[in-house]
Amino acid sequence: MVNNKAASLKQLEQEKSVKSDTTVNLQQKLLFLNESNSEKDKEPSFLNKRSKCAALFGERSFLKEGHKKLPPLLYTFPGSGNTWCRLLIEYATGIYTGSVYNDESLLKALPGEFTCNWQVSAVKAHPHTHRASELYSGQYNSDNNKCKRGNIQRFERSVLLIRDPFDSIWSEYQRRVSQSHVSGVLKEGFNWHRWQANAANLAHAYLDMWKLDHDLIERQSTSKDYLYIKYEDLKNKANRVATLQKVVDFLRLPNTQSLTQKQLMKRLECAFILAENREAHRSIDKALFMTKDIAYKEEIACRMWSLFSSYASKYGYKPWNNFNCTGYPKIPRINVGPQGDYDHRWVSPGQKLIDFRGKLFRNNTLITNPVLQKEEVSTHVPNRNPQRFQKRQRPVVNTVKANSNVANAGGANVQDEGTFEEIEKMVLKKGNNARRNKGKRSDASLSASTR
Repeated sequence: MVNNKAASLKQLEQEKSVKSDTTVNLQQKLLFLNESNSEKDKEPSFLNKRSKCAALFGERSFLKEGHKKLPPLLYTFPGSGNTWCRLLIEYATGIYTGSVYNDESLLKALPGEFTCNWQVSAVKAHPHTHRASELYSGQYNSDNNKCKRGNIQRFERSVLLIRDPFDSIWSEYQRRVSQSHVSGVLKEGFNWHRWQANAANLAHAYLDMWKLDHDLIERQSTSKDYLYIKYEDLKNKANRVATLQKVVDFLRLPNTQSLTQKQLMKRLECAFILAENREAHRSIDKALFMTKDIAYKEEIACRMWSLFSSYASKYGYKPWNNFNCTGYPKIPRINVGPQGDYDHRWVSPGQKLIDFRGKLFRNNTLITNPVLQKEEVSTHVPNRNPQRFQKRQRPVVNTVKANSNVANAGGANVQDEGTFEEIEKMVLKKGNNARRNKGKRSDASLSASTR
């Protein structure tokens, strides 16, 4: 009888243990993660870690009614890792991020994309579409006016996420052309004119962000109301958790403020695992798609660096590929279409498409490459009858002293011979003149014969 009673009690304890294990609270779950007995748990696979992190911190939601607060901006240049950073914030805090835009392609990964109110942890905005002066004064717009309808009249705080300008600009160019956050640009048929025009356009936009927006935020805010975060620090495994903690501390959300330091560290570590989402990262086949290592020729990258180096160097950024950019002029401002469109319709009559290839600077002297120049000219010949419109070859001058006109002419210099429209007019004019001369000769012959 005693033995049966003891067995029953033991069985009840086991059942109680199993039942309690299914309803274990957050602290017990954290303890489970921290204190594993088996060798397999000490070195779990990524999927094993992800499944455990998802069970603990995979749930996200909007802030509850009693905890609503004015969210800060997540203010970033396009291509700076905004989508990934939003995922990090959401899994680190359990609270959705919002946006001033309505980007349907992000809705699956970021359910708060169409929301802009006091129930999100932060609100995404880009400087080139929303100037800081507008956002901080309340004179801004959002898709469907959702932010104003969500009672966000103006913003008062900002997380300023920055990234190496060269990486950001190339990432944004790929998005413009592919119209996707995760696709790239094919190598075959790569449009160098379009790429260079967009590189110039985006380089000036990046400079404007530093000069206009960041400067204004620093002037109008206390140091406690803005936070600079480098994308590279979030990617560095040695610094990433500490960097994300700065963001979480800046947001001051109830879901994280109640955690102990140990619990918070575990949640932040899980955030990086859970944020590994195919919707947030671009993955391409380098054999088929263009890479920035090829796209950033010295002639292009150094002109960009000359434009924004005074700001970029403050944050530890350097010229692309450590090029020696001494003597290079600043890349000119170029207008492009909404999707980075750029062709002959975007240049003034009589001007060539922008092209810096083959125009290098050495000791403040422009060194031209005859081979690249010939290739550049051939791309401007119409396809209707290439042989008819071949340009006459002229002697190539290998060195031309740099001057502001050459520097700012979008690659045009004393050797430029005009657009293909001018060439066509020239050839047609010669043909018409030849026909008129032939007609005159015929008339003269006919007159002579009649006399």
